Parts: sequence; C-alpha cells; structure tokens
Amino acid sequence: MPVVRLAGMTRRAQQSDGPPSDGPAVQPLRSDAERNRERIIAAARLVFARDGLNASMASVAREAGVGIATMFRRFPTKEELVAAVFADRMDAYADAVAVALEDPDPGTVSSATSRRPA
Repeated sequence: MPVVRLAGMTRRAQQSDGPPSDGPAVQPLRSDAERNRERIIAAARLVFARDGLNASMASVAREAGVGIATMFRRFPTKEELVAAVFADRMDAYADAVAVALEDPDPGTVSSATSRRPA
C-alpha cells in the first residue's frame, strides 16, 4: 500500500481495485486487537490533549487499560501513534483540499484550508 506524507505525518493511501501490489499482504486485525487499537487511539487523544505530545507511551497504555507490550505491538513508535491519532483530521483536510483544487475559483482553496474539518 503506498504511503502518503502529509505535513510530516504518514498515512496509508487507499488501495485501488487494480492488480495487487508487490508489498506484503496486510491481514485485518482480530476483533479484540481492533478494539485495543481503538482504545489506544482514544486514550492517546485524551492523554495528548491533557499532557501534550511529550506524554509517555506508558501513560497512554495505562489510560487505555492495555499493557505496554500491546501498545508497542500496535504502535511500535510514538510517531506512528501520533499519526494514528491525527489521521482522521489529516484525511479530512486532504479531502477538502482535493475538492477545493477541482474548483476553478481560487478562493475555494483558501476557504477549504482555513476551515476546521468535522
């Protein structure tokens, strides 16, 4: 799956319906692993909002109610955790800019980039 860099962060680009890539196959997470991942992301949002991005991975794991090994299994680096926390907002910004760039009115791009996505 191609990786897209946005403002120093990465996100996985959506895979097309075309031929399979040469990269390793990504298997979907088990339901319990997906729940843990979502709990970690939700806890990270709370901890980062409260303590800033310098908060420890251990404090995020504690808030999520998971062990540190589970934390690092899902997010081997803090950068990956931060990217996951902000991925939805970055996707919304990227989508808004893509739509605005298709509009011939140059004011649309400025308007789309200055609005806060939902």
